[in-house]
Amino acid sequence: LQSQIHEVWLRRQASTLESRNRYTPTDCFQTFPFPQNLDDFQRAKAEQNGKTYYEYRQQIMQQTQLGLTKTYNRFHNPNCQEVEILKMRHLHAEMDRTVLICYGWEDCELQHDFYQNDRKQIRYMPSREAQREIFTRLLALNQEIAAQEAAQGLATEGGEDEDVGDDE
Repeated sequence: LQSQIHEVWLRRQASTLESRNRYTPTDCFQTFPFPQNLDDFQRAKAEQNGKTYYEYRQQIMQQTQLGLTKTYNRFHNPNCQEVEILKMRHLHAEMDRTVLICYGWEDCELQHDFYQNDRKQIRYMPSREAQREIFTRLLALNQEIAAQEAAQGLATEGGEDEDVGDDE
């Protein structure tokens, strides 16, 4: 969930509150199509990379006595070339690549760099082309999962079984 893969999904699915995205479980988490054919090695590698990133970020925050917002302001600032931030960027890109492998999407080139987002802010993230490709693949996977669930009778409109027919 810390990867740019999930970030791409939530940027398109989230509602907004003022000028910020509003992460709601129903829009961003419950609809997120997780990898479907994950083997134990891939799962362990993704978990390890996520843990390494999280722990390193925590370490930076403790050393600098800065919170998440200020830490990520440094992370997204192309002029910040401090060793710990460069390593944090590297770990984030590695985590993203590992998540793509979990999906079987090794062919997707992320091209992490500094790009302008929709709000005209500079951010360290995958290229626009990579983001579009990831969203397209996630959407297709979401639809595939929904179709499988519908075929198995696991999902209906409104989340409940509906009676078809007239009781009167």
